[in-house]
Amino acid sequence: MKIKLCTLLWCQLTFYLLAIGYLTASYLSLSGGGPAFSTANPITSGIILTIYCTFLLAGILQAHTVYRILMGISVIGFGYGGVIYHIINYSQTGLEGYASFAAWLIAILFNAYGVVFNFIAASGKYEK
Repeated sequence: MKIKLCTLLWCQLTFYLLAIGYLTASYLSLSGGGPAFSTANPITSGIILTIYCTFLLAGILQAHTVYRILMGISVIGFGYGGVIYHIINYSQTGLEGYASFAAWLIAILFNAYGVVFNFIAASGKYEK
């Protein structure tokens, strides 16, 4: 059974909103003199996520080949930058650069969620 494209796009939009919410909270913490939630720059990461969100337009417009290519790029970007990078960083410096273990884990979980749905899109395992 395949996930419907409409549902897949909602799951991907949810990833975007979760990640933007996390980055916004991190930015607000920094602005108030508190710690960043992670080593990710909230502004730069927010821009990257917003570009990602525009990639979803290819799915909305039924441009399946373009959508799948863009989601393949997203799998690599979020898989490395959002999951692997944080794991490697933790193994090398512990929680340095993270507000807490929970903040570190949430960053990985949000990105892993995105990678799963981006992988489904990139592999074409959705119902058109």
